[in-house]
Amino acid sequence: MDIHVLGGFGVFRDGRRLKINSSTVSGRYVAALATTGGLRASHAHMGRRLWPDVPPDGLGIRLRQTAAELRREAPGLLPERNDRGQCSLAVQREEVDYLRFRDRSRTARELRGTRKYEALRDALGEWHGDPLQDFSGAGFEDDRTRLLNELLAAWELYLQTGIDAGLAIDILREIDIPLARFPGDPRLFAIKLHALKIASGPAEVRRAMEEWRSEGRTPDRSLSDRYKQLVGRGRPSDQCGPSRMPQQLSAHRRLVGRAEQCAELDRLLLDGSPSSRVAVLSGMPGVGKTAIALSWAESARTSFTDGVLQADLNGYAATEPTPPEEVLSQFLDDLDVEASTPTFAGMIAAYRTAIAKRNVLVLLDNARDAQQVRPLLPGPGRSSVLITSRDRMDSLIIREAAHSVPLGRLPRDEAVELLAELGGIDVQAAGDVPEVVAELCGHLPLSLVIVGAMIQTRALGDLWRAKTALSARSVRVSDLRVRGDDRLDVTSTFSMSHRVLSSEAKQLFWRLAVHPGPTISRVAVSVLDGRAGDELSIPALDELRAASLLEEPADERYAFHDLTREFAETEAQAEPDEERERVAARAFDFLIHNAWSCDRVLVPGRFLPVGTPAGFTAVAPASVAEAMAWLATEYPTLKRAVGHAAERGMHRHTWLLAMTLVTYQWRANRYEDALKTLTSADEAAEQVATPGQRSMVHRMLAGTYRGQKKYQQAKWHARVALELAGSDDPQGIARSQNSLAILCRETGDLTEATRLFAEVLARFRDMGDVLGEAGALDGLGCIHLSLGDHEKALRHCDGAVRLFATTGDVNGHANALVNRGRSHLARGEPDRAAADLGTALTNYRKLSYPRNEARTLVEFADSLAALQRTGEAREMLLRAEELFNDLNAPTDEVTERIRRLG
Repeated sequence: MDIHVLGGFGVFRDGRRLKINSSTVSGRYVAALATTGGLRASHAHMGRRLWPDVPPDGLGIRLRQTAAELRREAPGLLPERNDRGQCSLAVQREEVDYLRFRDRSRTARELRGTRKYEALRDALGEWHGDPLQDFSGAGFEDDRTRLLNELLAAWELYLQTGIDAGLAIDILREIDIPLARFPGDPRLFAIKLHALKIASGPAEVRRAMEEWRSEGRTPDRSLSDRYKQLVGRGRPSDQCGPSRMPQQLSAHRRLVGRAEQCAELDRLLLDGSPSSRVAVLSGMPGVGKTAIALSWAESARTSFTDGVLQADLNGYAATEPTPPEEVLSQFLDDLDVEASTPTFAGMIAAYRTAIAKRNVLVLLDNARDAQQVRPLLPGPGRSSVLITSRDRMDSLIIREAAHSVPLGRLPRDEAVELLAELGGIDVQAAGDVPEVVAELCGHLPLSLVIVGAMIQTRALGDLWRAKTALSARSVRVSDLRVRGDDRLDVTSTFSMSHRVLSSEAKQLFWRLAVHPGPTISRVAVSVLDGRAGDELSIPALDELRAASLLEEPADERYAFHDLTREFAETEAQAEPDEERERVAARAFDFLIHNAWSCDRVLVPGRFLPVGTPAGFTAVAPASVAEAMAWLATEYPTLKRAVGHAAERGMHRHTWLLAMTLVTYQWRANRYEDALKTLTSADEAAEQVATPGQRSMVHRMLAGTYRGQKKYQQAKWHARVALELAGSDDPQGIARSQNSLAILCRETGDLTEATRLFAEVLARFRDMGDVLGEAGALDGLGCIHLSLGDHEKALRHCDGAVRLFATTGDVNGHANALVNRGRSHLARGEPDRAAADLGTALTNYRKLSYPRNEARTLVEFADSLAALQRTGEAREMLLRAEELFNDLNAPTDEVTERIRRLG
């Protein structure tokens, strides 16, 4: 596959253009993804480019339909299934011209001389016109601007590299190409003047500048200063003492990856306005901030004509941070400047005066906070400042207009590349082992560096032994270190950040380790911190985020990096057992009460002995959609919570958490998950629950096995549920009998099913249980339909529909409507069938119940086909096929029905 976006759009396979073009939604879908760094994007990103006027809740189905169409048009272009809320391409990076350009540009940055020049030329060779030139719309316009900025930066680096390599004549032959695309760009023109000075002398520089001005252009300050240098009218630093040019960059290893961050630094520090050339590169301990800063500074060095000043501020070292006055003294000495007054204020004034008209890069590494950095910032001028810190430096962003460049863990491919380089690993020969090891290292550069070194020195054995040790957790955070170097020690690195936290932040830090994760909402953090859950500000949380010890992967949802969590768990172990248990109980109670509030919206009438929330208010979803959305967001946390509660022996929390999840798991087609959580619930309920409560657990197990079509196991659990209910639990007996009756009907034992439904119908009527009575009527209606007695089937199903309509059970009502619709169709009344099935379909969509929606679409198609509405029937079947594909369910029957429609 080969995808072109840097010019005319096209998708090619084996040199042949596919029928995916810019005028179709499919083409826009591919182009939107091909211009992202990772070939994936959120639904919101895609919506802005494909359907900017469609609200977010209407995007999902459109994107799924487009993806299904693309899978048919170009097999292999998309993955079989996208992650929730994401769209992606399944191609390799080298199959997209934009990513080839980026990767080659990134590699070129690490080279020197003519090799770098030639590599950049190869990267620029991927361009064949304006990017996305065939696409319109605000979203694509934003992408086009971003890509053109990347092209401009690449041209500037290429041309400057050529001059540095002694190829000024060659540069003059080529520079008109980018100048034609970016007319009037002062940096490009400055490079041209530099080449002219080398090739022809100052007179040619003057002639070119006069011509440039005659076209109505006014040079900015940077270009004016550069012009004066080139024609010999003095230097910007002449007024600041001697011409010493500091070059303080320390040695560093080759940077792997991070092209996006380097491009962002180019944009901010090389192209930004002089008043805002300050960037803060922030991130968690060990994420590689210093490596990026040093590598970028080296590649950008030639853009800073008056040198580089560098200082390690030791913000998180075992010793105290370096005082800013000590750094100022060093900088003034390097600049060969003496302060007129030997005070702190005098040093600041001398420093800012010394570089006011110079073009210097100031690299401040490992800063503690804004107070340490602020005296070291130059005033307005042409100099740039790059700060690295675990702190986000919010006050610098607000007061000094600094730019934030947050740094996360490495993408998978770059993590593997780094591990392979450091460990001397042949990735091709190692199969998927490097990927597994990189994943176990959390894609964190520090841990990858340490593990790579330990593999190379055999401290961990070879790569395969390292994988085994890391997988078995026989190697923990405390073992990830290189002796004699605190900077290559994961525990030491985290300890330095932890040491400077306030007592409140330290307390929240270990409490978050007790929470099951993988993410936690802001409200849950508040409750975990002993609050009511409605506070606007949580200072300890903000402190952990600012210190990069806690990530925010989604809006107001927080998470530990795996290694940070392990370190936090170690801190938690130092707390008293009873305190950890109290925090765990509060975390689980919060999840139980909120999940139960949602579950009662999904299935009105259910009962669980959860009690009332203590000290906080549970969510109150106003609709099924809101309840499903909350459960979908919290589901990974809820599932983990069941396992954590079971491990801690917290039996009540284990079985109640599992039971609040079942409805969502069934509707989201997560039957395998339900089986695991309910098995834990069964074991826990044996310890603390009543027989009637245990009966509920077994009914849910029966329903789960039924959803998997494992009917023998389902019947066994239904019978256990019936036995546990006992004579003192009439409702439990009735519900268990009803479960067994459904299973008998679905396995063809209609005589036993009829007997059980008739008996349970009488029980529910005696108890005044309207929901139970409606369900039993619906079951009897299905049996009569199977036996061909359409009149009785319709009578029973109609009774079920009427009763369900008096309750809040939308799912039960939809199910009864389907069965009444099937009865109408069997009686030769397709119009009435279509009316019932259409209403049922609407209800299932409201319920976010794709499995039942798909089944109903098939039934609806039958009624439409009987009405000779073939086109609509086909549309219903195609939608059903797509849903079954999303559910990984068989589609043969649906595909055959589509074929028969012609």
